Amino acid sequence: MYKNFLVKTRVFLFVIFSFFLVIILRLYNLQIIKGAYYSQKAQNNFLDTVKIKAQRGNIYDKYGKVLAKNIAQFNLYVNPKLVDDKTIKFLKKSLKLSIQEKFNFEEIIKKNKYNKKEILIKSKLSKKELSMIEARKYRLQGVSIVTKTFRYYPQHGIVAHIVGYINRINQKELSKRKNYQADNNIGKIGVENYLENSLRGKSGKKIVLRSKNKKLKNDKSLEKLIKLKNKDFPPVKEGDNIYLTIDLELQKNIDDIFFDVKSGAAVVFDTNTGDILAMYSKPTFDPNIIVRGKNKNYIKEIFNDKLQPTLNKAYKQFFPGSVFKVVTAIAALDLGIIDEKEKLDCPGYEMYGKSKFRCWKHSGHGKMDLKHALAQSCDVYFYKLAKKVGLDNINKYAKKLGIGTTFTDFISYIPKGFVPNRKWYYNRYGRYNKGTALNSAIGQGDVYLSPFKVAEIYSIIANYGIRKRINVVDKIVTPNNKVKYKRKIILKSSDIPTEVFQKVAKGLFDAVNTPGGTAYYHRLKNILVSGKTGTAQVASKRNSEYEFEIPWKFKHHAWFASFAPSYKPEIAVVVLVEHGEHSSLSARLTMEIIKAYEDLKVKRLQAQFTKERNKFRVENKFKSIVNTDAE
Repeated sequence: MYKNFLVKTRVFLFVIFSFFLVIILRLYNLQIIKGAYYSQKAQNNFLDTVKIKAQRGNIYDKYGKVLAKNIAQFNLYVNPKLVDDKTIKFLKKSLKLSIQEKFNFEEIIKKNKYNKKEILIKSKLSKKELSMIEARKYRLQGVSIVTKTFRYYPQHGIVAHIVGYINRINQKELSKRKNYQADNNIGKIGVENYLENSLRGKSGKKIVLRSKNKKLKNDKSLEKLIKLKNKDFPPVKEGDNIYLTIDLELQKNIDDIFFDVKSGAAVVFDTNTGDILAMYSKPTFDPNIIVRGKNKNYIKEIFNDKLQPTLNKAYKQFFPGSVFKVVTAIAALDLGIIDEKEKLDCPGYEMYGKSKFRCWKHSGHGKMDLKHALAQSCDVYFYKLAKKVGLDNINKYAKKLGIGTTFTDFISYIPKGFVPNRKWYYNRYGRYNKGTALNSAIGQGDVYLSPFKVAEIYSIIANYGIRKRINVVDKIVTPNNKVKYKRKIILKSSDIPTEVFQKVAKGLFDAVNTPGGTAYYHRLKNILVSGKTGTAQVASKRNSEYEFEIPWKFKHHAWFASFAPSYKPEIAVVVLVEHGEHSSLSARLTMEIIKAYEDLKVKRLQAQFTKERNKFRVENKFKSIVNTDAE
């Protein structure tokens, strides 16, 4: 009996010993061998890795006025499983909620009591609401404020085609871009698009404490761990700020000037620097509505509108009409085919074989030289030149004046312009009709130019053959205010003698400032402007010659290309009114733009003078006080 008891006791002690041995070995394994691993795993239960989005850079005009920026929106989320009654009571009292919203709040919490997913309670918190919640955030269980950043365009449609807009990246763009995710935004058009890499910056990650527990927040070892882990992540690089060459005030003036224009564009270049001072397109659109994506009907409407509001008409190619005649004139003069004083007769038409090419003035202009032919826009004069110059030479000199090439800073997707040659006709149609040279000479046929390209040509004329790189970006500045890019004036020569441009410029001067000139009645009193009218035919046959009976889409395009002041040019201005019918309309608009430019210049000079005068007065007053004290 005793022996059985002893055996049972020993077995029991052995089992007990084995049990504790297993526990000791297990604890040894957990705390000594794998202690660090499980400690870190336990700490990680309180930590989250969150993405830190880089702030997109702002876009400004040349004077520092905001064209695009980021706006933060604060949204309140609640975790129904973690939120307590005290927190609910506080939120109902602190938030500006209607009776219905308060009721919905309670219902949402009840229905999702066991749901871990956070639920949006209120978006767009006011400053007062935000400050009240932030002041008590450590006492509010299950509450979080999520900041959402929106791109905002304070000028709305006025600079929409220049600045562009951002929107969700599509699959095609995603396949071409590295370091982008499907939920990322990307610049779609304008500066937002072609300076995407500079504006976007580089996003990053960081470790944050998930829990709001005070003990954990005061845990120094956890704090060190968070700092140590965050060192492994590369720092977030905010996007660069872009300063454009655009003058917002001038752009606004153009918007006012175009108030009764249905569709068209205006371009203003600084002829001394090549800077784009204004580039306006109508109709326009509000990029803010596209970015928010809430008004689906508006978005559908602007993308389906036949007037193409999202298309920059300054880049759209049209028949240039008579504003192209300067190219034909330059070719004829440089080739020595004609002398500026040589007169050619205009009876109102020119025969080429059996075809009759009419002048816009059916009764004819009579005999006239180059200067008067440009001033009065005689078609027959240029038909006769076309016969002598030939299509290939018109094409050759068009290239010398920048047609067919681009010379810009960051601007992309600009049509280069097109002037055909004989080879192009043979390749396309298998034949060449010599009469096409006559149409090309006056900017019709298969000649296509955008207002942007025409402005570049007239800038070259204003500079007597010097082509200057066209700039839209003045400078790029890092978030630390370091200038990483500053625009430079870069020149190219057209390899055409100065005197050729001087002779053409005389005709452009007379077109505005001499009786008989096509823009004479729109001349300015105090500013000498040189320019050329242009009416581009869009339909060979129209049902009526009465303007009010002609459908809008069959009316001619109205052009005016210019530079001013005539003897010391500062700006080149081109206006196109799509289906505007009469070039006199474009001439009037151009003169108003030039006047607006001069008025702004005077206004800024006066403001600068006042500032300097006030500064001088303050300095003198300070000196007199110092001298009085010294005495």
